[in-house]
Amino acid sequence: MSKKVMFLYNPDAGNNAINKVVFDVIKNLTIFDCVVTCFPIMPSHGMGSEVILTTHAHEYELVVVYGGDGTLNRVVNVMLNNHIDLPIGYIAGGTTNDFSKAIDENGTIESYCRAIAFGNAFQYDVGKFNDTYFNYVAAFGAFTATSYETSRISKQILGYGAYVLNALGNLSSSLTNHTKMKIIHDGVEEEGVFVFGAISNSPSVGGFKLPFYEDTSLDDGMFEVILVAALDNLDVLRNVLRNVASGEIDPQYVRAFKAKKIEIITEEKTAWTLDGEDGGKHKDVTIEIHPKAMTIMTSKE
Repeated sequence: MSKKVMFLYNPDAGNNAINKVVFDVIKNLTIFDCVVTCFPIMPSHGMGSEVILTTHAHEYELVVVYGGDGTLNRVVNVMLNNHIDLPIGYIAGGTTNDFSKAIDENGTIESYCRAIAFGNAFQYDVGKFNDTYFNYVAAFGAFTATSYETSRISKQILGYGAYVLNALGNLSSSLTNHTKMKIIHDGVEEEGVFVFGAISNSPSVGGFKLPFYEDTSLDDGMFEVILVAALDNLDVLRNVLRNVASGEIDPQYVRAFKAKKIEIITEEKTAWTLDGEDGGKHKDVTIEIHPKAMTIMTSKE
């Protein structure tokens, strides 16, 4: 029996190949016996994801999203806040797409569409940052602003290289942005000054695969937390961050642990990113896991 599919897509995602991508998605889903209705996400024309989903989602069996991790983040927030209980299919169309790496290893339009039509319905954990949901990471500090401060035009021209260039250009200022905070988790209260922190539900953050997260899964009911201490010596700090990216943790400078809930209190408002998007500035945040809150179609067992 044919699946009725709502296909939401971000016209600005990726590198200007949107027309071909939309055609390929429709073609493949149709071949795989899906009936597809397209909805471009255009907030300036009164067609934001919330309006589209709350008005039309009840007519469909599955919501397919084409865009970057930020587009998926907004769709998931709309669905959870409005109790829209449908499986989603994610077709990665941004420039980094950390979340998609955990869902589909091949990463082609055909493989995404095949997973949507014939794959497994997988229930995954969702994080909640105060009142906002996120799929894979809430982070602060060095480099976390890179994904949302890099201009859309630069992303389209350079792809992932735009992120790298922007991060290198802001390296010194990022590493000197120290954040003093109190952290409460699992009955433990500790204080420290940090240059970077990530509360993650994914083994990949910012396009980098972190080997010390390899034993995690999207449905284990736990966050993986990493905190990097601030250091006055920038050369040492650079080496610490390089080691983190390669999976090496020096307990003298890096805290890594798992938690279901974490509260963070800072002296000054601190900028956060949620799934690579601007998460605003906050002094007090509560981050907690919502086990198996969303269902996504995946090619994996």
